[in-house]
Amino acid sequence: MFKASTLCYSMGDKIVRTAQVVPQLVVRTSGNFQEFSLYKWINRNKSLLRKLLAFGALLHICGNILTSGIFLYTSYRNYPGGEALRRFHQIEAPTSAVHVHIDVAAAQTGITRFGQMYPDWIYNKTEDLVPGGSEMMSYSHLIIGNTTNLKYYENSHIAIDTVEGFDGLHIDRNKLPFFFWKHKPKMWILKKI
Repeated sequence: MFKASTLCYSMGDKIVRTAQVVPQLVVRTSGNFQEFSLYKWINRNKSLLRKLLAFGALLHICGNILTSGIFLYTSYRNYPGGEALRRFHQIEAPTSAVHVHIDVAAAQTGITRFGQMYPDWIYNKTEDLVPGGSEMMSYSHLIIGNTTNLKYYENSHIAIDTVEGFDGLHIDRNKLPFFFWKHKPKMWILKKI
């Protein structure tokens, strides 16, 4: 699992061998990148170019971690349908009679069968139903992601929760960290009156 790296370098006309035991996982995913990075880091004080290469490698790793964190948070906020279903399960009692319709926008943004927690509830994803039609009015709850369909339910349903989702990045050079996530309401959980 671990191996020792022995590095040789020359100092003047003598060859000096040093044994440096450095724990490394023996994972060969991209050739000898680990040994290359270790070599550059240990020999970083030999010249200005090597210092710059070692510093560049360190910056690359830090930038990669930061970028991965940004993308992770962005993708987490990009699935408001799944968040709406999670909140819906928290709001309604598991023993209540629920017949919920999940529209296309909600189904495409995170609602899956894996999120359906209660076997006594009826989850329906029927497409192409007329907004405000008799079939839509037969459901006890609606999870809607299409804002244009909200007007059909103003008199028959109440919004019990709204879920915000990712709406882009905003860059502001006057504030740190210079960029901010913009959010706006993306999903509405409606209950029949």
